[in-house]
Amino acid sequence: MLQERITQTNKHQKSLEAKITEMEDRSRRDNLLIFNLKEGTEGPNARAYMLESFPKWFPALGAAPLEIMRAHRLGPPRRSTASADTGHSYRPRPLILKCLRYTERDLLLKEARKHAPEVAGIQLKFAADYSEPTTARRKSCYKIMHDARTKGFDAFLLYPATIKLQRSNESYVFKESTDAEEFLAADNRD
Repeated sequence: MLQERITQTNKHQKSLEAKITEMEDRSRRDNLLIFNLKEGTEGPNARAYMLESFPKWFPALGAAPLEIMRAHRLGPPRRSTASADTGHSYRPRPLILKCLRYTERDLLLKEARKHAPEVAGIQLKFAADYSEPTTARRKSCYKIMHDARTKGFDAFLLYPATIKLQRSNESYVFKESTDAEEFLAADNRD
C-alpha cells in the first residue's frame, strides 16, 4: 500500500515537472538568443541597436518593422580583456531579446540559418530560448545528430527534443535519443 502511494506520488511529480517545463518553454517562445556579439557593440540601448541592425543583416525581411519588446545581455558582466595569468579572453555574454510575436522570432531564426550575419568579422549565432530541462534534453541529441549526418542523413531537432532523420525517401522520428542512437548503430549503409 505504501509502495503504491510512493509510486503514484512519483508519477504525479514527474507529470507536474513536465507541465512546468512546458509552461516555461511557452513563456520563452518569443525569446531569441544571439551569441558572439562583442560586448558593448549594441551601446546603451540594445533594443534600438537590434531594430536598426536586423534590416541590414536580413534584407529579405523587407521593410516590415519587427516589434521587439526588450533586449539585454544575460548574466553579470565579464572581464573583456585577456587575463594576465591565463592569457584567455572571455566570450561575450549572450544577448537575449523578446519579440512581440513568436512568428517574428521564427522568421529571424529562419533567416539566420540561411545566412548568419557577421559583425566585426565574427559570425553571429542565433538560437531559440528554452528552459534548462529542455536545453539539457536537446544538448544530449547533438552528438547523435552529428553521427547521423556523417552517415548521410538529414538530421533535424524538433521541439522539445525529438530527432527526425531523413535519407532518400525514408523518414524516421525518435522521441528518445537512445532510440536514435540504437537505430544508427544498426544502420549499415554509409
